[in-house]
Amino acid sequence: RAGFKPVDADQWIMAVAAEPAVAAALDVEVGTPLLKVARVMRDASGRVVQLIHSHYRSDRFQYHVTTRERRPLADD
Repeated sequence: RAGFKPVDADQWIMAVAAEPAVAAALDVEVGTPLLKVARVMRDASGRVVQLIHSHYRSDRFQYHVTTRERRPLADD
């Protein structure tokens, strides 16, 4: 939407303890185990165009991945 086209991304999912501000936002006790997702998206030049840090309650989070064999393009 902002004119940037992400072409690749790195993503990390980690277990963390809820800090006070996040615990209040998610309605959990401080120290509750959460899942934190961090994602860095880059454009074709390698410039970072999006940085995301999200926290999820571990009792309400589901992670799903589908993988497929890469199909060659006509030009490959």
